[in-house]
Amino acid sequence: MSKKCPKCGAQLEDIAKFCTKCGCSLTEINSKDKIEATPFSKDNNSKNTKNNSKKMKIDPTNKQSSEPDSGVNAKTVGIVGLIAIGLIIIIAAMSFMPSGSDVVEKVTISVTQTESYATNEVNYTTANLTETGNLEYWYYINANLYPSDLSMDLEEYDAKITFYSGSEVITAVEAYIYKYDDGTFDVTGSYTTKELANVTDIQIEVINPTGDIVGSQKSQFTMGDMTTARF
Repeated sequence: MSKKCPKCGAQLEDIAKFCTKCGCSLTEINSKDKIEATPFSKDNNSKNTKNNSKKMKIDPTNKQSSEPDSGVNAKTVGIVGLIAIGLIIIIAAMSFMPSGSDVVEKVTISVTQTESYATNEVNYTTANLTETGNLEYWYYINANLYPSDLSMDLEEYDAKITFYSGSEVITAVEAYIYKYDDGTFDVTGSYTTKELANVTDIQIEVINPTGDIVGSQKSQFTMGDMTTARF
């Protein structure tokens, strides 16, 4: 049986190892053809596939993934960021809040009564009311006080009333602060003189224990009948 040279096509003996015409080695060609012609091994491929599958098998009880969960990480970072922003806002707000010593005290004053009249300074049964030297002139003020902070004990505070005649100061007297059972406060004060004064205005001031004026109100004063003594 003869065969052809794969290179030049010359007819050769079946047992020839070289082409007698071109010298091509038939042994290398036969070996290459044999390798290329090796049939596919189902068993080998199946075995490799099983081995690969075994290597790639994932334990279903293993809750941890070999790759990081980017969704969880992003959520965690977002929560931490919101907490940080919240803390910054709280700290900033606290920095603008006044401390206990910086709280501004304020007392609102509402004048409720102004009154004046003439009275006798001696025993009413023996006094000669026609003697002007026995007469005194009395000026009285009453007002309600409203502290800005209900914890303020105004009984520990001082008060002053200044009497004016036009723009001229007549005198200033100490006033008395009284606390009622319902927690409200009043301030009262009076001025007595033997010389008739035409009071047109009064000013009430409330002073805290450290000496600061925490309330001030100026109001008109209505004069009463100063010609007849009141008993």
